[in-house]
Amino acid sequence: MYLLFMYLFLLFCQIQGLIFYYDTNTSNLNTIEYKYKNYNNSDIFVFLPGTNAYCENYSQLFYTVNNRINVLCINYKSSMKSSIKYYKYNSFQNKSKSLEKPLYQALEKINNISGMNYIDKVNNTPEWSKIVAGGHSQGSVIVTGWGKIHKLARLVVFSGPGCQFGKRLHDWIKSPFATESNRIYGIETLQDKILPWNYGNKHFGCKKEDGVSSYIKAMGINEIEIVKVIEKKMEKKSQIILLNMTLVNGIKSHLFTCFNMKTIYKKFRENMWLYSILGK
Repeated sequence: MYLLFMYLFLLFCQIQGLIFYYDTNTSNLNTIEYKYKNYNNSDIFVFLPGTNAYCENYSQLFYTVNNRINVLCINYKSSMKSSIKYYKYNSFQNKSKSLEKPLYQALEKINNISGMNYIDKVNNTPEWSKIVAGGHSQGSVIVTGWGKIHKLARLVVFSGPGCQFGKRLHDWIKSPFATESNRIYGIETLQDKILPWNYGNKHFGCKKEDGVSSYIKAMGINEIEIVKVIEKKMEKKSQIILLNMTLVNGIKSHLFTCFNMKTIYKKFRENMWLYSILGK
């Protein structure tokens, strides 16, 4: 019996992940969950929140996947006011590049704390091939910028990428990507009114052809499955899960893809996350 308990304990140790939040303003790394190192997956899930959002707004997502992969979420300047000011003079590619150094600093701190290495110490860069990069809304565009020039383990976009703050993406988002197209996944909604699937949001200074769908296809991805949320199941498990949420308003559907919320679709969302991020 003792040996059985020891085996179960060691098995439990093997599957627990770590969760970290890093703040670019303070350079502080906060340990949110630190039970045991995750030995099942050599990669790390790096996530960027959307506009006006923070890492704690996505904790349901992180706790769903962290028994399979370690998690790093980065809080960066993403308020509506600061974003409008920034993108008036800068591109999303500038933003992607500007967050590479904070990402490296966060990974270096994680290495010092846990002994887990996700950095290329020769070139002083993140070890991109070990990074599963994900982002919501504005964050989805920024991580797409990483995927464009770096070969990621996986790229996962939630409610995006889409035109916003007057920045259209057609000049750079089209394939080829450094990250292989079969490693790009996402969860979108047909009812999204913030970054609409079929057309650009005119309030963001976007044109009709700036729908998320046009950018997804420009990235070389055509494997898209429309899923009726009310049925709570995915059939084909395609790269892009396109949710049809006929009873949900546009703002809530924009958040449904990964934002914390109380919902009867809890298990359904968890299954989508595990599949999109881990392929499970």
